[in-house]
Amino acid sequence: MERKLKAELWDKMHYLFRDFNDRMVHVELRYDFEIDIEALKTVIICFLEKAPVLHSSFRDIKLKSYWKVKDYRIDDVLLVSRPENLEEAVNEFLTGYIPPESDLQIRFAVFFHDGGSVLCIVENHMCMDGGDFKYFLKALCKGYNEYSEKKISPLGLKNGSRSFEEVYDDFSKTEKKMAENLYKNVCAKDNHRFPFTENNIRDRSFIAKRKIEKER
Repeated sequence: MERKLKAELWDKMHYLFRDFNDRMVHVELRYDFEIDIEALKTVIICFLEKAPVLHSSFRDIKLKSYWKVKDYRIDDVLLVSRPENLEEAVNEFLTGYIPPESDLQIRFAVFFHDGGSVLCIVENHMCMDGGDFKYFLKALCKGYNEYSEKKISPLGLKNGSRSFEEVYDDFSKTEKKMAENLYKNVCAKDNHRFPFTENNIRDRSFIAKRKIEKER
């Protein structure tokens, strides 16, 4: 039987904006040791099972859009490589694009280099906002540490409603009513534009990186 998940307001909003940005969240984490791949695979599988939207395909049916949960192979989720050119491999992966119709909405890569590791993640912004993705990263690292060091099953990932109404969960009835009646004009006209050049077949996506010292 086909398993479906309701498409929430957040999902639909980002889907509508697909012509204006790539909807991707890009993460790069660097470590001075080699990641235990089997431990990482275990954590990823556990998290994907707790958050099935991450292995679902988006179906756009106007007011009745939904996610269709799909089967997956862990080797399609996680890429492991020892590239000769580390920076080139990292940039190529991080600038990748996951179509909403894909069977997977998150992909991982581990690049080994000079005794260290670079963990890269690309995720469809339709599935998580920035706050929840920050939580996801912390849970992923905690799950990996506890499983690799103590063999504790990595099940510590929250799994609740994805409805936008969850933002009112801690409000009193009065506060919720006031918040629901708040409106803001987001359609104000702005004539500022970036001076884009014409499209060129040699164009390549890239991520501008800056190192900020911890003191700052």
